[in-house]
Amino acid sequence: MTGQLEIRVQSLGGCLIVRAAGELDVVSASSVRDHLIGYLNLGETALIVDLSRVTMADTTGLSAVLEAGHETSDSGGVLRVAGAQSGVRRTLKAIDVARVLVLH
Repeated sequence: MTGQLEIRVQSLGGCLIVRAAGELDVVSASSVRDHLIGYLNLGETALIVDLSRVTMADTTGLSAVLEAGHETSDSGGVLRVAGAQSGVRRTLKAIDVARVLVLH
């Protein structure tokens, strides 16, 4: 079933680490965007989105992360993406996230 995504959050060294596991797609995109923007609204300005356990990501799901990156940047913060596996990384590059997000 598509859209199954688990999100866990950890605060570490002044950063909020948002760990996603499962599928980041059209079904889960709004939830991811809402989570990230919600943390930003709570005053978190250093966000790391860990995609190391994301098994599939489509452009809609990754665009939600990109939108949150725009919001974070506009608020003077930074959103970084870490751990993207090769298939997810290819999709990230296809939607040209490097102009907004820092990839690790």
